[in-house]
Amino acid sequence: MFEQSLAPDMAPLGAQVQIAANFTLRGMLPLVGKPVADLALNGIGKQMCFEKIDHCMLALSVEELPLGWELQSDISEKAGFSEISLPPLDFVLKYILPNCYFHSSMAYAIARSHGVALSKGDFDGLHSYPVGFSFY
Repeated sequence: MFEQSLAPDMAPLGAQVQIAANFTLRGMLPLVGKPVADLALNGIGKQMCFEKIDHCMLALSVEELPLGWELQSDISEKAGFSEISLPPLDFVLKYILPNCYFHSSMAYAIARSHGVALSKGDFDGLHSYPVGFSFY
């Protein structure tokens, strides 16, 4: 299933998961003064996805954000074929979060389209529904 996508020209589930995790790293590491290391996708299987998520969990800590992080100098990044340079708060709000949500949503949609029982609560960690509940 990790090699499945919603359309032929889309990244598959395994890549979507890892790209979402990479955007987390690309967003946070510059803010805490750490270099953005290897973001390569080394395969798209389940194990690689879990390894990438574990890497993010070990590499990041919100407690590391320095006071005044939003006032740091602009952060430059390549966005597709575009070069961008944004103040830290704009970098996070306008570039990192939308891309992280996009790729997370794609991973969710691909998994759901292949019968994985996920709910909105699995996506945001806040919603709760009884087993078998449906709005429709």
